[in-house]
Amino acid sequence: MTYIFLLLFAIILAFISYKIFKNDILSPTVISCLMFGFCIFMATLGLFSWNNINNLSLKFLFIVIAALISFFVGELLARRNKNENQITNVKFKVIHIKKWQYFLTIAGILLTIVLLILEIKRICNFYGFYSNSLPELLAFYRTKIGLFSTDLIKDGVDINFIVKQMKKVCDVLCVIFGYILINNIFSKDKIKNILIIAFPVLLTMIMTLLGSGRSILIHMIVALFMMFFILYKKKNTENNISKKIITIGLSGAIATLAIFCLVLPLVGRKVVGNTFDYITFYIGTPIPSFQLFLDNPPLPAEFGSETFSGVYYVLDKVGIIDHLQIGSHEWVRFGQYSSNVYMSLRRYYYDFGIIGVILCQFIFGFIFSKIYLYIMRKNNIPVFLIYGYFSYVLVDQIRDEQFFGLLNSSTIAYVLIILTLYWFYFKFEPKKIFKTIEEKRNEKIIKYSKANKTK
Repeated sequence: MTYIFLLLFAIILAFISYKIFKNDILSPTVISCLMFGFCIFMATLGLFSWNNINNLSLKFLFIVIAALISFFVGELLARRNKNENQITNVKFKVIHIKKWQYFLTIAGILLTIVLLILEIKRICNFYGFYSNSLPELLAFYRTKIGLFSTDLIKDGVDINFIVKQMKKVCDVLCVIFGYILINNIFSKDKIKNILIIAFPVLLTMIMTLLGSGRSILIHMIVALFMMFFILYKKKNTENNISKKIITIGLSGAIATLAIFCLVLPLVGRKVVGNTFDYITFYIGTPIPSFQLFLDNPPLPAEFGSETFSGVYYVLDKVGIIDHLQIGSHEWVRFGQYSSNVYMSLRRYYYDFGIIGVILCQFIFGFIFSKIYLYIMRKNNIPVFLIYGYFSYVLVDQIRDEQFFGLLNSSTIAYVLIILTLYWFYFKFEPKKIFKTIEEKRNEKIIKYSKANKTK
């Protein structure tokens, strides 16, 4: 009964937010409530199989309800100025990528894929694991990554720094070419040209699996869908939900779940039990896991170390503090399944208690909504790309805290890469640059000649 109550609350708050925010289905609060509702729904279905937590405590209900309301209040405050609720229409036109830029991009992605595979194989060999099967290599490599172990850092055998940066560039390329793809679809470009632009998107999405997990792939899919729906809304400007949008959204969700299961063998993993139970477990497990956390919380750690894990990681890396820890939480078991995901609220509550949950969710809702309202009001492509790339933090909060985790050096690197690649693909004009250099050189020659004549 507690599951149904919480599910109804999430749905009702989503509906209230939708109406208050002028039928804005892309409102961060609406998306948050729907995602929490989806998570609760899957956990409810899990009661018939893997989920043995039959009831949620009053503390659990209070924390989740307070969190969703705080996020809502944050967005409400962000929208207090009526001018910020405006939507600027976009006039779409086909974006053309120069041939040399396109082939350079494809070559860079393929080189990165090869180097990543070689680096992963090198790391596996270092620990005595030898195989020519990529799925097997990825499965072993997964046991060594920072999410589950600190071995790579301790032993100094992590992936080469340059290759890591190349991987980041490819992640950003997925979003940039995804944006161009969506724009050109709305601009009704030729099918042939659309398929050409789609190729680097597909390549980079495949490459995300070389991290041995599917989370980055899901992040890219979320980014593409978020950009699609925002551009669709800016194209049509009306706030009413069309049947077409609902169909696209549901089809996309089903396709994402299908991809989620189909790629498992590629990363050396397999579905445990039947597919239905596996999907409900993967999406719904944060609910009962968080309840088990509240029933038996671990001993306190450093102040804010879970919420601001990115800050602690940077401080440890530069030698200011000693805080080398794995990125995952303690494991809990539900029958044949194991879980270490607890929702974003676990970190807030663990670090700061209920006050922390309320404040962190309020700040999250306010800042994220401010950025969202800005890109709806302005046609600023770089900020739009940044929002699209990091939009996964809004969806992924049902599994873990990602928003405050962005306070790290990697986020700065990603933002700089986005801005650089935006300039490269949208602003870089070699002919103009050389022409300007030539003009300045000629001006200097003329000035020098005039000066000599005067003498």
